Amino acid sequence: MGRTYMISVKVSDKKWASRGRISKKETGDPHMPTDAQVEAGAAASLGGVAADYTTFRTTNTTEQARLDAGDEFVATLDGSNDVTSVSFATEDAKQWIEITTDVTDDEMKLNDDDTYDTLNVTAKIYEDDKTTLDTSYNGTITICGLNTANKSTPLKLVFASGVKTWQMKPKHRGDYVFPTSKIRVFCEKDPSVEFRVKTQVKINVFSQP
Repeated sequence: MGRTYMISVKVSDKKWASRGRISKKETGDPHMPTDAQVEAGAAASLGGVAADYTTFRTTNTTEQARLDAGDEFVATLDGSNDVTSVSFATEDAKQWIEITTDVTDDEMKLNDDDTYDTLNVTAKIYEDDKTTLDTSYNGTITICGLNTANKSTPLKLVFASGVKTWQMKPKHRGDYVFPTSKIRVFCEKDPSVEFRVKTQVKINVFSQP
């Protein structure tokens, strides 16, 4: 029968009350919470009163996939503050960040002199069409890289004409992943500005046999 997703929406701004928080039930489940229960739960955990919230329900698998990805949406409400539809236009208008390296096999070896090769990295900002380079972008974005020791290393990228190139030399063996999120990253100066991730780099650094 599929699943039903239930999302709490703030009546004031018609947006996701707690982004990423989704209640999921098998459609037809006799224990499916009512809208009143969903809204009371939102008020209890997020503050305010139940009337501050409304409930968005969907069995549409395309919408569910976007909600699972945390895509931003704006709801349309009727006179009773019931959700009649949602639009992902805000998410669709976001730009993309692409990160690539000169390592073709996703592996780097530890050299005989106990040093690592230098990794050349390029980051680019693309328009919402995912193909047009935004040559006007000159902002700063901070992303994080993660290795197997679970040490997060911030990388501040200062773009010029939509491009940033730099070199990095890994200091530890293990897997490096950047950005850590394969979905989106945030602009350092304005956290409300998000970039969708076009490519995510994963490099394994290991010793030579």
